Amino acid sequence: MIDLINQRSSHGKLVAPGPSAEQVKIITQAAVRAPDHAWLRPTYFITVADEEREALNQAFYRHTLATGGTPAQLEKAASMANRAPMLLIAVCRQQMHAKVPQWEQVATTCVALAYSQLTAESLGFGTIWRTGAMADSDAVRELLKLKANEKIVGFLYIGSKSGAEKTRPESANELPVVSLSNLLND
Repeated sequence: MIDLINQRSSHGKLVAPGPSAEQVKIITQAAVRAPDHAWLRPTYFITVADEEREALNQAFYRHTLATGGTPAQLEKAASMANRAPMLLIAVCRQQMHAKVPQWEQVATTCVALAYSQLTAESLGFGTIWRTGAMADSDAVRELLKLKANEKIVGFLYIGSKSGAEKTRPESANELPVVSLSNLLND
């Protein structure tokens, strides 16, 4: 598992086949192990596959049109969901809770999606997690029938790997770690 985590990278070009229904169940089941303070279960997934992608493409197009997209941006938006045979959209259903702030519920959903992404990768699929303006798009929210307290935290594109994987710069392979004693002595 450590090698999978340390070697994971995004794949910008994903092709069929995507995961089967059984594999989707395995991928999404991994999400229940995300830390979930007070067991609020804020996360749910929406799958978009095959012909369903066209409805999402239309929502992406409507969003781009409404925000003044150029002809090239409109053309790109009209096929964005076709980047992979399947998308897994992670939604956080935020709740008011005395001990669990909403940001923590969003964090739970992010971890759930990350676990699902790693599981998809462990099954041999390529993935890429995207967000951007489409995660807050009114057109997309309307299509997905999201309520006011629901937030998209990511679109996970899943499919068979094709082409080169995205490479990270060497500087992106380590995060700063500072000990408390160093902070206290500064």
